[in-house]
Amino acid sequence: PGAPDLGRDAVQLLNNIIAVLPGERRGTRRFIWPLPGVAGDDSALSKTFVSFARGLGGRLLLCASENALKKLLPTPRYTLFSEGVDILPVSALQEMLREPVPHKRDTWQAMVEYRFNV
Repeated sequence: PGAPDLGRDAVQLLNNIIAVLPGERRGTRRFIWPLPGVAGDDSALSKTFVSFARGLGGRLLLCASENALKKLLPTPRYTLFSEGVDILPVSALQEMLREPVPHKRDTWQAMVEYRFNV
């Protein structure tokens, strides 16, 4: 059997992923969900985000709220996610500004523990 035909939505997703892969730099690389004009399927969100992160290469420090993190990764905050890419989820920047002592402290401790500070 041959490869499945790519529909319009799959082509758009593929173009978005290609835009973040190394080689061609076309400005800021962003992860947008759901795709503009396409109904979002949150069940695919985590897998799509991890694929996006792999395309970035290297290691990713993810500053996200607890609610966003629950949708993006199957790992708790301040714990390294390592499945083809290293992602360290930490406090969102808004949280660090609103409550600097606990959020900055916990973020820094996780960065040191997983060597994201070097």
